[in-house]
Amino acid sequence: MKKILLYSLLILSAGILLNACKDVYKPQAISTPNRYLVVEGFINGTDSTFFRLSRSRNIGDTGAVKYETAAQVSIEGSNGGSFSMTNKGSGLYALGVSPFDFSSKYRLRIKTGGKEYLSEYVVLKKSPPIDSVSYSANSDGVRIYVTSHDPAGATRYYKWDYVETWEYTSLASSSFMYTTAVVPRPDPNEFYRCWRTDRSSTINLATSNGLATDIAYKAPLQYIDGTSFKVSIRYSILVNQTVLTEDAFNYWSTLKKTSESLGSIFDPQPSQLKSNIACITTPNEPVIGYVSGSTNVQKRIFINKADLPNYRPIEYALCIIDSFFFTIPGTPPIPPGRDNDTAARMKSYFQGNSNIILSDFYFGSNPKPAGYLYSSKDCMDCREKGGVTQKPAFW
Repeated sequence: MKKILLYSLLILSAGILLNACKDVYKPQAISTPNRYLVVEGFINGTDSTFFRLSRSRNIGDTGAVKYETAAQVSIEGSNGGSFSMTNKGSGLYALGVSPFDFSSKYRLRIKTGGKEYLSEYVVLKKSPPIDSVSYSANSDGVRIYVTSHDPAGATRYYKWDYVETWEYTSLASSSFMYTTAVVPRPDPNEFYRCWRTDRSSTINLATSNGLATDIAYKAPLQYIDGTSFKVSIRYSILVNQTVLTEDAFNYWSTLKKTSESLGSIFDPQPSQLKSNIACITTPNEPVIGYVSGSTNVQKRIFINKADLPNYRPIEYALCIIDSFFFTIPGTPPIPPGRDNDTAARMKSYFQGNSNIILSDFYFGSNPKPAGYLYSSKDCMDCREKGGVTQKPAFW
């Protein structure tokens, strides 16, 4: 018993000493306000080329992304040709379809902030067609896959991104609107139906290296939970496929591990990203990004609610339909000439569309409405969920 007590005291003392010596460790790499150049995009051999330039942010920095908006960007060929890119704003630089020579190599040159950046020369690889974009659905949600192969065996390293669009509605349509008074709404479906579009934010890769055939079979792309708005009516996904060199694939694989998989001691630990872009003005300055060259192929599919299990989106689970009475229940009717009392209450309820009216309602056989049913703008205006009311051209 004495030994147990002695061991307990020793452990307690050690814990107190360790806690007393504990100090917050902020290494210079994460505490210095570094703003390194970030380069996103690839040289498209058969379509328009886009690069977006921005600055890196430190861990814990919650500020808005700082785009590089005043750069000079060009693509240079090993055969001597050069193509200047157009500044589209918000850090985006574009080059229309250009006569690239697939027997040549190309590199990216950037001049910004008094510095110059240059990538290594890269080959332009040709992507095979996408075989299929498929999905499987169960009671929990939908999984989307892509399959592709190269009969020539010249691809081996695949990369995908996607653009997804979905149709959805607000809680209900609106029959009335408030200006200086409540009047019928010309179009009850003015903001009832919307379409929202998002781009992929994950890194999607596959390799057939080590396989007898050059195939990426049912590589997972996206998972949609059954409670999501995305599967409430109709969903579309447009998949873009490019192909990579082995070095580019290793870069993106490392980035995927460090950006998506960290969280415990069992996850991959941070690794040094090896970019093929360098600052030739300040050689020791890191640059984030990897320039590749490839053709881009696309494939789109649609998924209809009728083809899925009976999912129940929860987007409007907290929405409440409330009642506005012309006279407050339990109080005498407003005397003639006192209508301004109701007008003032209407103004406080509906001015500025903070609340939106669904419809009027009646009591018994009284031909005059007793009031309005209404809900919040967040529930009644589909645009509040990030969508637009104009149907996409491909829908």
